[in-house]
Amino acid sequence: PVAVFGGYLATLADQTCSFALMTMLKDDQNFTTVDLQMHFFRPVTEGILACEGHVLNVSRTQAYVEAVFTNGDGKLALKARAVERIIAG
Repeated sequence: PVAVFGGYLATLADQTCSFALMTMLKDDQNFTTVDLQMHFFRPVTEGILACEGHVLNVSRTQAYVEAVFTNGDGKLALKARAVERIIAG
């Protein structure tokens, strides 16, 4: 293929959001993704793709998390936003 499959990038984005949220939760808390939105800005065709996860808000029952992917030139390739349902243990 000419570019990386968008579904694969969505999986990476969901995992990145999950890892970011894990750093904010207590040991007895868990979560599940209830909404994931992807916004593609340019194709990923070669080189290194960097990804950062950011927790933007955490309430008692849900969290809003973002993943940002940039290409080797530092240009925005895609951005994902996830809503996570927090489950108390």
